Amino acid sequence: MTNLEKQIACHRKALEELQRQKAKSRRPKKAKSTRPKGRPRVEVKKIEQARTLAQNMPLPDVAMKLEIALSTLYAYNIKRKILNKEKEAISECDSPSELSPGLITD
Repeated sequence: MTNLEKQIACHRKALEELQRQKAKSRRPKKAKSTRPKGRPRVEVKKIEQARTLAQNMPLPDVAMKLEIALSTLYAYNIKRKILNKEKEAISECDSPSELSPGLITD
């Protein structure tokens, strides 16, 4: 080993030691806040009420009446397209041809 290689090895050891000291001297992590983040969730009752009102009213009117943003209604899948499909599915199940013969009593 030459003199330069010995110096390089010595400096590497010194560098590693300095890096260990730097890691130890880092600032501690901040304590996590106990306050909740973001907006509070919309109550389930309001969402159910919005879904029932939206069957017969325009969505902007439902949002205004319940004091909920229109985007909140969309986030909870209260959309005109979906509501219309649900209405159609309910009306199809109510038809007498859907009933099974075992359920009909004379």
